[in-house]
Amino acid sequence: NPHKTADIGMDWYKEKIGGSAYETELALKAKNVPYVAVEGDITDEKVVKAFFDKVETELGPVDILVNNASRYAEEDNILMVDAEELKTVYDVNVNSTLYMIRAFAWRYIERQGSFGRIIHLSTDAPDFFAAQIVHGSSKVSVEPLTRPVAPVIPHTGITVNPVWPAPTQTGRR
Repeated sequence: NPHKTADIGMDWYKEKIGGSAYETELALKAKNVPYVAVEGDITDEKVVKAFFDKVETELGPVDILVNNASRYAEEDNILMVDAEELKTVYDVNVNSTLYMIRAFAWRYIERQGSFGRIIHLSTDAPDFFAAQIVHGSSKVSVEPLTRPVAPVIPHTGITVNPVWPAPTQTGRR
């Protein structure tokens, strides 16, 4: 839907800088770039599995997974954040990362892939935004998620690495 704009996410950001997810899709079509647009709640493991089903049906096996989902609380300090927002941020930043890893790894192992990559985008936000307790702690947990995964799947050809880009202005306050 070209008129739909989420409160947070790619549509919101693209609209603020002069485009939309719909326009991005049109640009990809114009350049004949293969793509699949999928909308869904990645905090639901069933939705994540359906996402992989759709992508693999339309484009073939997935060899590289980049976990880049992120959410932060508007009132992100120990005195202001409420329990519901805490749960939502952790669901997006931590649980969805686990769901994506599981879906990717099981499919990869079943098809006996030989070159798989999982890349997690984390943050060094605690160093820059010390008062943001929920976002910082949830994104920093990506490294402890990476270490236990790597030894379980080395025989599969999958490598797992976290990346910590510096803070980036995304248009949100």
